Amino acid sequence: MAESRMAESPDLRIVLLGKTGVGKSASGNTILGSKAFLSKRSLVSVTKECAEEMCIINDRKISVVDTVGIFSTNSSDGLIEAECKMAMESPVPCVFLVIIKVDRFTNEEKQAVERIEDIVGKDGMKRSCILLTHGDMAEELTVDEMIREEGAEDFREAVMKFQGRCHLFNNKIESRDQVYKLLTKLEALQKTASNMNSENTTESSPERRIVLLGRSGVGKSASGNTILGLRRSEQFRSDCSFNSVTENSEAKSALVAGREVKVIDTPGLSKGKRTPQHVFNEMMKSCLLAEEGLHAFVLVVELGRFEKNDDEIIYLLKKAFGKEALKYAVVLFTHGDKLSSQNIEQNIQENKDLKTLVEMCGGRYCIFNNKSRNNERQVRELFTKVDEMVQVNGGTAYVGEIVGKARAIMRELKDNDTNYSDRLRTAWELLCDLVDFIWEVISESFTSFLTKVRKLPHKPAHNYSHLSQPL
Repeated sequence: MAESRMAESPDLRIVLLGKTGVGKSASGNTILGSKAFLSKRSLVSVTKECAEEMCIINDRKISVVDTVGIFSTNSSDGLIEAECKMAMESPVPCVFLVIIKVDRFTNEEKQAVERIEDIVGKDGMKRSCILLTHGDMAEELTVDEMIREEGAEDFREAVMKFQGRCHLFNNKIESRDQVYKLLTKLEALQKTASNMNSENTTESSPERRIVLLGRSGVGKSASGNTILGLRRSEQFRSDCSFNSVTENSEAKSALVAGREVKVIDTPGLSKGKRTPQHVFNEMMKSCLLAEEGLHAFVLVVELGRFEKNDDEIIYLLKKAFGKEALKYAVVLFTHGDKLSSQNIEQNIQENKDLKTLVEMCGGRYCIFNNKSRNNERQVRELFTKVDEMVQVNGGTAYVGEIVGKARAIMRELKDNDTNYSDRLRTAWELLCDLVDFIWEVISESFTSFLTKVRKLPHKPAHNYSHLSQPL
């Protein structure tokens, strides 16, 4: 019965829900077989934010999400609702464990169950189960006997909401048998729920193609590796450097949480090494590498460190693809480990320049810590943003006019020409010439832009407001 820690995409996600003090964190630790979550007796919630930990049990990759207590704060329900929504929209199979203490079922517990029912909805209830904690206090009663006890009408009614699914747990014993039995139940529950919604499951996991843009040294390649979860030998080249280690645009693909994902890494501007023309050409090339279009332009920015090259990358993005591209853009803040306990939303609101940058991208942003072992959670958050953005854009990928025409020519060559390879090479050379010509057209305006930016007083790269002006 081998069990170990892991950092890959899980086979099953278990979301723990319930009031403060019922034993959510302790139950999570029992399942994981380690003290991963803070757990102690307290009248106030010791879990201040949702947290996720993972392990392997019987060759199955299991993720456990510990949530804040229902009704614990004014914002707790919003946090829980967002976590449940994310779990249900993720391609990773999920179940909900509603934690109730075995020795009491008061009106508060009843209200908590009703609130959870509202949060997860009908579909969520189909994949939910009650977990009774403090099994040592059950006095040898079985779950069925507890349900049938005189005066247990409210508890009995609550169990019926879950179609009788209820499991007894004792977090004080070290035996893993109760964990294995619980997982057997939960996996069977998940399969049943998935079979009932198989058509929706298939439609919710489409392919995604994204391109990473940003200046050198912000962590583009490392973020690409985090997203794809590739073995070290297959990863984008990445190291701690102020100079770009990516020479040309490069595409890599992987199956991420049940969906095909293609990530295109691009070179970044750096002092004296990457010319704006080279970066512009590689931006254009990235659209061709995306084949059927891009679902997201991910603007990678290092938390707390803006430079002039951040301005220049965004300017080039707008010149290469037009302002329509910003409808497909999301900001990815790297070095999330530096955030500490600060509130990123508060920082954005208080920093006019940062707020302008995020607003240009429709208010969409995510935070990555590429040093974290638990990468799956932050990748899931990024793709939730991307999926929402794609939906707003009519479910279509971005295809630039120039690249669209170039791809149409290439498809025609492939369909009608036996000398496709030679003609394709010629078409590619013509496209490169076209990109060079476009650069000649915009280079004067770009040079003028750089002159203005570099003459700005004190921290010029912090001023993004000029970028929101029409092209």
